[in-house]
Amino acid sequence: QTEQALRQSEEQLRQIAENMSQVLWMCSADDKPIYLSPAFERVWGLPCSDWYADIKVWDRAIHPDDQERVLPAMRGVIDRGFDEDYRIIRPDGAVRIIRDRGFPIRNEAGDVYRVAGIAEDITERRQEQQNTLAAIERLAEVGELTAMIVHEVRNPLTTVMMGLESFRRLDLTDASKQRLELALEEAQRLRSLLNEILLYAKPQTLEQTELELNTLIASLLESLRTMPSALQRRVRWQPASQPVRVRGDVDKLKQVVINLVNNACEAVAPKSAVTCRVTVSTDGGHPHACLSVHNPGAIPAEIVPELTKPFYTTKSSGTGLGLAIVKRIVDAHQGELAIASSEEEGTTVLVRLPVVLVAQSSAPDIK
Repeated sequence: QTEQALRQSEEQLRQIAENMSQVLWMCSADDKPIYLSPAFERVWGLPCSDWYADIKVWDRAIHPDDQERVLPAMRGVIDRGFDEDYRIIRPDGAVRIIRDRGFPIRNEAGDVYRVAGIAEDITERRQEQQNTLAAIERLAEVGELTAMIVHEVRNPLTTVMMGLESFRRLDLTDASKQRLELALEEAQRLRSLLNEILLYAKPQTLEQTELELNTLIASLLESLRTMPSALQRRVRWQPASQPVRVRGDVDKLKQVVINLVNNACEAVAPKSAVTCRVTVSTDGGHPHACLSVHNPGAIPAEIVPELTKPFYTTKSSGTGLGLAIVKRIVDAHQGELAIASSEEEGTTVLVRLPVVLVAQSSAPDIK
């Protein structure tokens, strides 16, 4: 029964090793080959029999520029193991990047009698990392270029707007007045767009302080309720049942609240209610401050994932940067932004921020 169990165990391990995409290898303490998994033939482009005949075929495949660094590390596997990245040259001339991790195997007396390891082809993964870094660098360059263009356009636009304003003092025909007002509206819209592009393009540098979230939002209530989009809506405020302290940039978090409430008010009919609420969540074991802005309107499910993408908007006069800027600010605060919408529940935009301190206090109150 013991022998049968041993054979079954060995068969299970063999099947695991032979179906791994990584190369599993094992040799004796004196460098004699014991086992090499079939993945070696795919990665190295050599038959396993070559390795069994001459274990040094592995070393010779290592790129000449990496051998001086890697081979001494491999020889030290008996003492300390090794974990190295290096290049190999296959027989077909292809260069692959290998991540190789080796370790000693000891007997009951504590003596090393085997060394084993796992070698993995990470060429594609490394290329993806390089592509990602290159993309980030390109985005940074585009951001710098965008900021420069916006600055260059804003200056002459200001001059144009000053000129248009001066025409208001002239005695114009009704048709000319309408054209002038339209030109001023479009110029103002262009200036707002340039400001939002600049805000989105530049890096989110934060001046963080410890602040109490209920107090921050309460200080904005009057401004929120007098926004043009909120004049015919009810903006309700429900603070958390206890003070909620977070670390953040006061001005940028104010911008988040203003943008979310403004969007919610624009999305619903007059006399509708928009509710701004702060709670504390312990999902995942760590407390988070949850700022939610709810409106009774619904957004089609296929649109929800697009809302935080730059320049995506469902508004006829929107820039599509409001929620994109909000997401960048929330991300910079190590927070999360989520949007949920349904015909039954309406739409809720939720901002989660790490909590610094939660102290017990009074019960919540809707104002």
